[in-house]
Amino acid sequence: MTMARVLKVAVFASCAAMVAADEGAARYIVQFASEGAHRAFSPLAANAEIVEDLPRHHAVAALLTAEGRAALEADPHVAAVEEDHKRYPSQWRTSSQLEPGLPYGIPMVQADQVEEAAAPSKKV
Repeated sequence: MTMARVLKVAVFASCAAMVAADEGAARYIVQFASEGAHRAFSPLAANAEIVEDLPRHHAVAALLTAEGRAALEADPHVAAVEEDHKRYPSQWRTSSQLEPGLPYGIPMVQADQVEEAAAPSKKV
């Protein structure tokens, strides 16, 4: 492949990505029915931008518009199309759980809720 052709493909792909971003595209996980369908997937047909390729799962993470999602859902080679929600690691922790020196497992087993007043009177 010549350098000019590579450049044309790169420019076309970036333009497709900008179009998908401008049209209110959302990120979806597209799972294919077979490995062959995964290899034959053309993101241009669905007006999609592949964000992440997941070959072990025969899937891709892609930015899709509503029309692209509908087209993929109607495709018999596609097993599932589901939204890829954003996840943030800090959403499950409160600021009290992020204290320095506090092991992460203490709040998980609710050990920080134990009354210390009754501890000296009990023998194990």
